[in-house]
Amino acid sequence: MNYKYAILVSVMVISAHLLTPQSVSADTIIEMGVHFGGDELIYESYDNGDKDTMKAGELFSFGFGRLYQLSSSWETQLTFGIKSDAKYDQDVNISWVRYPLNGLIFYRMTGIRVGMGVTYHLSPNLQGSGHAGNIGEKYNNALGGLMEIDFIKNKRFLWGIRLTLIEYESKKDSHVVDGSSIVFLIIAQL
Repeated sequence: MNYKYAILVSVMVISAHLLTPQSVSADTIIEMGVHFGGDELIYESYDNGDKDTMKAGELFSFGFGRLYQLSSSWETQLTFGIKSDAKYDQDVNISWVRYPLNGLIFYRMTGIRVGMGVTYHLSPNLQGSGHAGNIGEKYNNALGGLMEIDFIKNKRFLWGIRLTLIEYESKKDSHVVDGSSIVFLIIAQL
């Protein structure tokens, strides 16, 4: 895939900035997001006409990490967190969980910052219990690309939109699921 070459370039750029001796200030950050997109993992239709789906790129994420200000215009952000979706109904429990490690480099302007980077999702796992006990699939760790634009509310608060491009490969039969998504983020610097 062509975006994997962009990921490699991003990793090299981030590494070059992190390894360049500079006076760097750092802040702890917390980010929360709501994600949309990806291939359908689960599709269920009920007798009453209701439908229920679970997509590989959805739903909630929470992360924490560090924001390194390399200069007045450049900064690097490293976070680790959890991204998950779950369906709970009387006797049906289904969860889709992965642990993303994200690295981005940003160019900051007045009121906005634009960035790109990489994500590495650890232990992607789809698991069901109860009447959904037959659902269960583990995926290989996955490497993907990130593009983000954030709007700076004040020095300590940002909100933004991130595009994640990633695919998950099944450990069982090597089929591939597109987990790409768009996320709406809130980021707080502590």
